Amino acid sequence: MRFLPICPSATPLSYGSWSSSLLCRKTAVANYLTRRSRTTQAKRHADLDAVTGRDLDTFQASGVRPAIVASLHDAFPHVQQPTAMQKKLIHAVMDNKDLMLQDITGSGKSFAVLLALLSKPRAVTYDLGQKDKTSAKDAITTLLLVPHRDLAYQYLHWIYHIITAKGDTRPYALSSTVQVLVRHSNSKNLEPMLEAMVDPREDLSMLREHPPHILIATPNAAFDVIHRVPEILQLSTLSTVVVDEADALINSVSQNDKKRDKKKSAGKLHKHEQVLPQFLDLLFDVVQGRDIARPIEVRKSLLQRGLVPVSRPQLIMLSATMRNRLRTALFGAYGWYRRGKAVKLIKNGPSSRPTHKLNQSAIHHASQLIIQIVEREV
Repeated sequence: MRFLPICPSATPLSYGSWSSSLLCRKTAVANYLTRRSRTTQAKRHADLDAVTGRDLDTFQASGVRPAIVASLHDAFPHVQQPTAMQKKLIHAVMDNKDLMLQDITGSGKSFAVLLALLSKPRAVTYDLGQKDKTSAKDAITTLLLVPHRDLAYQYLHWIYHIITAKGDTRPYALSSTVQVLVRHSNSKNLEPMLEAMVDPREDLSMLREHPPHILIATPNAAFDVIHRVPEILQLSTLSTVVVDEADALINSVSQNDKKRDKKKSAGKLHKHEQVLPQFLDLLFDVVQGRDIARPIEVRKSLLQRGLVPVSRPQLIMLSATMRNRLRTALFGAYGWYRRGKAVKLIKNGPSSRPTHKLNQSAIHHASQLIIQIVEREV
């Protein structure tokens, strides 16, 4: 026979009131049953893991493909397990859910989304009237938009080392997985990865003949190509659009900002000409609003030519600082997100920092990192 634990604060019945003693006994019973319930649940989860042979705290359990996980551990041995935030992010991406994520710089959100994107099924196109494997052609699955070249190089650096970790020497092994579309790329520091670099004002044959699984681009470079030679960017197959550092690409001047800050923000808006909103309006079917001019006719023309997605792609936005008014505008004025249809992961605390540092590449100094890596390999 098992006895309930004695509550240390209980007053003996002969000296205290019966009510306080009864309350203590009820508390003891509740605590006992709660502990027993938790123990049973923990045992059930342990048994489930033993039966399935699955560790719930791994990248593979989160949804990353086994081949990607194996290459990840070879390329970055110190990266062993995802953080709680990374697990939620990867699950949402693999479930094709729209996602809005805010977390501190260095939390590993960009790295986690990359692993999920590499694990997504490859988009393909078929010749007219044929849908067999022999006629399938690789197409662009994901468009990853970044505010500057350094962040594009950082993503490229990660992908390059994950792909080459298993000694893949196939022709175009890198460029068939990823290509970077930016202006004036610094090729001197990217020699092992030159096949993946594309300048919008130079030869675009690589992008045309070997569409990558993931296309990384700045909005300016992508907008330049889609206006001059839209047939190069075959974006009709897109299943996912990712915007990293969204706050740096979508700025709005608040009426509450100080006069100096408003002037600075307005100047930044004029400099970037709000290219990202115009570009996203071409990819997403949005309602014409009173305050924002929409390129609806341009989108219709591209749709008729089969150059933009007919079905709405998944939308993922990442940022370390995403103000409330911006989050509201993404659902309201801009309308790219659908209310009640998106997963929001908003975190401001330091608890989600990963224990690994990825050679400090989570901080945006990718060009310096690549130089160091190349020197070590030589």
